[in-house]
Amino acid sequence: MASSVLITGASKGIGAACASRLAQAGWTVFAGVRRQQDADKLVAATAGDIRPVRLDVSDEDQIGAAVAEIREVVGSTGLGGLVSNAGIGLPGPVEIVPVEDWRRQFEVNLFGAVALTRAVFELVRVADGRFVYIGSQAGRFSPAGMAPYAASKHALAALCESLWHEVAKTPMSVSLIEAGNVKTPIWDSATEQNDRVTAMLPDPRRADYASQMLALRGLAIDGAEHGITTERVVDKVEHALVAKRPKARYLVGPDARAIGGVVTRLPGPVRARIVAALTWRWARIGARASQGPRPARRDAQRGA
Repeated sequence: MASSVLITGASKGIGAACASRLAQAGWTVFAGVRRQQDADKLVAATAGDIRPVRLDVSDEDQIGAAVAEIREVVGSTGLGGLVSNAGIGLPGPVEIVPVEDWRRQFEVNLFGAVALTRAVFELVRVADGRFVYIGSQAGRFSPAGMAPYAASKHALAALCESLWHEVAKTPMSVSLIEAGNVKTPIWDSATEQNDRVTAMLPDPRRADYASQMLALRGLAIDGAEHGITTERVVDKVEHALVAKRPKARYLVGPDARAIGGVVTRLPGPVRARIVAALTWRWARIGARASQGPRPARRDAQRGA
């Protein structure tokens, strides 16, 4: 039975698609957005009971204000669900990505999810509600240049597993959506970050990381062009919110099922060769896009 749900990162991509689907299905949707223009756009484009709330998950004051606003509306019925979707991607080599970028990555993708979970916990408990977290295949798989993002998603997976056990004897549930590549605007920001990190490379390191940076560019292009639709992810989010027996983990998309269900179970040397082959493929895509020299297969393998 539809009730109320808070969705973070609802201004675009997966979050906006979730907000639209659930509002049309009869939910009261509290849609977390960072800017008023995003709120106005979401309301204009969405049918149903959608209520934007200003919410930057890295800002504790905004979290407190948003939860207080929600409490005023839902009262004693509580909050039927939290869909923790807000996230950013900051790729780049471990040697090069500044520590402040690592902190920002975790502040949004992990600590924001933790802070929100704690802030709404009692409201969700009252409603016997559900916690749904948007993770990634990167929570199981971390190729070269993806350490900051993948580490944050690995950490989110650990959060979900512990929380699942902690609420196991209650009517509440916890689900992690582990999506593969999805056609969302996150790939635009990933390309921008890739350009920024490339510019940071000192001259002695440019050759060392050339194939890896091309691979990151190619991965973004490949994800934007061939990723699954957001609706495929929303299907699993909705299932996690309404099914009698929601799953603890949902692998969404053919790449997520291949990587999460097969590659991560293989012996280390075999897994390394597959990752190297993927890195080489992405590097070739990146090279074509930038009209740079195509990497030799052994260079991509060494970069992986």
